[in-house]
Amino acid sequence: MGDWKAVRTRPGNKVELYNLANDIGEQNDLADKEPEVLAKMTELLTTARTDSDVFPLPKTTNRGGD
Repeated sequence: MGDWKAVRTRPGNKVELYNLANDIGEQNDLADKEPEVLAKMTELLTTARTDSDVFPLPKTTNRGGD
């Protein structure tokens, strides 16, 4: 949503919130500092989750093709 990105790796996990315009590396979780943005993004995640049962795979750190 604009510069905002919300991440929830699994249902029930905490939603993390990032402002990509200021934090492209997603290092500074703003979920506690931006409750209104978090509420809107959580609503969008809930809607998307009910539309699909597919969840992203966890990030890996393997760089050797394993």
